[in-house]
Amino acid sequence: MTSLEKVFIEDNYQNGRFIVLAAQTGGGKTYWALSFVKMAYKYGIYDKYIFVSPTIFKERDKQYDFLQELKDFELYEQFTPNIIAYIEKEVVKSRILLVLDDASAELMGNKNSKNLLSLVSTVRHGFSVTFIAIVHSLKNILAPHCRNIISYLFIGKYSNAKIINQIWEEFLSMSIKKYNEFETLYDNAMKEKQNMILIDLRQSIVDYNVKSWVLLEYHNLELKPNGKAKINKANDKKLLIEDAKKVVERRKVLRELDPKPKKHLKNIIYN
Repeated sequence: MTSLEKVFIEDNYQNGRFIVLAAQTGGGKTYWALSFVKMAYKYGIYDKYIFVSPTIFKERDKQYDFLQELKDFELYEQFTPNIIAYIEKEVVKSRILLVLDDASAELMGNKNSKNLLSLVSTVRHGFSVTFIAIVHSLKNILAPHCRNIISYLFIGKYSNAKIINQIWEEFLSMSIKKYNEFETLYDNAMKEKQNMILIDLRQSIVDYNVKSWVLLEYHNLELKPNGKAKINKANDKKLLIEDAKKVVERRKVLRELDPKPKKHLKNIIYN
C-alpha cells in the first residue's frame, strides 16, 4: 500500500491547499482534523489558526475545549465575512490554517461560499493558506470548477454503496478502470474503525490506510495552554459587519505582491 503521509505534510507546509474530509456521522472526519491541528500547532507549521464549527462552544464531549487555551487561534460558531477580511489582512505576513467543520452550508453556492472559494483559489498557493472543509456528503456542494481546486480528498465510512460509486466515477474512474476493484479496496479499508482513504487528486493516487499515519498519534497529545484564543460567538453583532472598502483594498494589495519565500519545516516528525 502507498502511504502519502510524508508527501501530504510536506506539501501542505510548502503550499496552501484545499482539503476536503467527507464521511457519514462517526466516520472519523473530526478525529483526523483535530489530530492534524495538534500536530501542526506543535511543530509550528502555521502562524494563525481559524476553526469554525457550530458546536465549538457546545460540544458535550468537550473535544474542542483545548483550542480555547491556545494563542493564535480564532474560534467561530459560524462562517462570517469577517473571516475573509481577517485572512486577507493576515495572509501577507502569516501562514494560515482554516478548518471549517460541518461545511456543507458554506459550500452550496451562497454569497459567503463564493467569497470564500474565491479567496481560497486566489491566495492558497502563493501565500500558504490551507483550507480544510469537513462535510457529511459531497452531493450538491461545490460547483464543478470549485471541485477542480481540491488537492486532497479524504473519504471515510459510507454505508450507501451509491455514494461510493459516485466518488469512484467522479474522482477515480480514469485511474482505476473497474468500480468493483475500487469497491473491494474501499470496503477492506473501512473494516478498520475510523479509517479513511486519501485521494491525492493532483496525481490520482490513493492511500487506503490513513489510520496508520503517525499524525493520528497526536490526537491524544495534550497541548500546554499558552494564552487565550479569540472567541467569536455568533451573537456578537460586530461579527456580522463587513467593511467592503477595506476588503477591496486588501485584495488589490494581494494581487500586487509576490509569493512570500518558503521556509523549511524544522523538527519535522520524520527523519
